[in-house]
Amino acid sequence: MKQPYALIIEDDPKLGIIFQTALQQAGYETDLDANGNQYRAFLDARRPDLVILDLHLPFAFGGDILDVIRDKYPDAMIAIVTADFIKAKTLTGKADHILVKPVSVIETCRISKRINMPKPFALIVEDDAQLSQIFTLALSDSFETEAITDGLSALARLAEVSPNLVVLDINLPGASGAEILSFIRANSDLNSTRVILATADSRQAETLQDKADIVLLKPVSIIQLRELAERLK
Repeated sequence: MKQPYALIIEDDPKLGIIFQTALQQAGYETDLDANGNQYRAFLDARRPDLVILDLHLPFAFGGDILDVIRDKYPDAMIAIVTADFIKAKTLTGKADHILVKPVSVIETCRISKRINMPKPFALIVEDDAQLSQIFTLALSDSFETEAITDGLSALARLAEVSPNLVVLDINLPGASGAEILSFIRANSDLNSTRVILATADSRQAETLQDKADIVLLKPVSIIQLRELAERLK
C-alpha cells in the first residue's frame, strides 16, 4: 500500500519537528519547508495528501500558498496552523482544518487519520453573524459545516438534509429554536441528529434541555464547543 505524503510548511523549528514526528509515526512520508520558499518545488515533485500550513512565514504568506495548493491540487487536505484567530476566520472556506496554536501532537494525529474519510455534517443555525463565524471555525476541523441565519430557512434545509449535528440558537427570526428543535425530534429522518442549543436565555434553555443533547449558555468558547461536538460524533 502506498504511503500517504504530507508537506509541512512551518517556520517554528519545534513545531516542525512535532508535526514531522507525529505524521511519520502515523505512517506518512514527509517533507518540511521551514521558510515558505521551497513549497513550489515540493508541490511540483509530488502531490501531497495532507498539507500542514503555517500562515506567517519568513518568505511567504500562508494564505497565498493556500491558493497555490488549491489551484494545483484541489482535493489535497489542508490544515492551517496559526495563532491569528481573526485571519483564520477568513480562511475557513478554503482550508479543511484550522489549528489554533498551541497545537498538540494528538490534534495532528487526529487530522492525519481523516485522509479519504468524509467528515460528518454540522448545520449551524445562528442569527448573530460573528457567533456564526466562531461556531463555524470551531467545528470546521471535524465537520463539514453550513451556516443559516433564520429559522424558516433552517426548517426548509432540515427538510432536505439530515445533519449529524445541529448547533441551534433559540431566539431566531422567522421560526424559533424551540420550533426547529420540535421539528427535528418529530422527524424520523433526523433520529440520529444531535442538537447543541446555544443561548443566553437560561429560562428557555431549562425548558428545552430534555429535547436537546447539550445546552450551552452564551458566551460559548471555541474550545468548549469543539470538545462537546467531538463527543457527539
